[in-house]
Amino acid sequence: MFFPKVESINIDGTLYEVSNSAMVDTWNCKECLVEIYEYLEPNRVSNECDYETYTSWKKELMKLLKEWDKFYTKHAKSIYPEMNKIHQEAMKPLMELISANLNYHYLEQMIKDRKEVPEFRKLALETQFCKHLTIVC
Repeated sequence: MFFPKVESINIDGTLYEVSNSAMVDTWNCKECLVEIYEYLEPNRVSNECDYETYTSWKKELMKLLKEWDKFYTKHAKSIYPEMNKIHQEAMKPLMELISANLNYHYLEQMIKDRKEVPEFRKLALETQFCKHLTIVC
């Protein structure tokens, strides 16, 4: 939702295309969320909300929340799969590194617990970890 309003985005040297509908939809969601955030800003609340104005202040807040819910529901149903694909592809190297790190950690735990671990297994996991770390770096 917090991508800039652009037709394509460069993440780690890979250019991902963002459709016009996704660009507009994510921008609208972000705008609504920022409006709510600004409306709830502590100085503003203390200046605008008191026992006399609470009901109108609350109605305005509910209006902003319903507007955001409308945009977010649309986003979740139609645009989220497109944006999620970009997220998944962009985060794939990091997720592979985390997985390789976890596998290597489990192996180290086995060694620490004095379990027998074949040398080729340790070398293979270490190689995989180094490969994925190099990609991320």
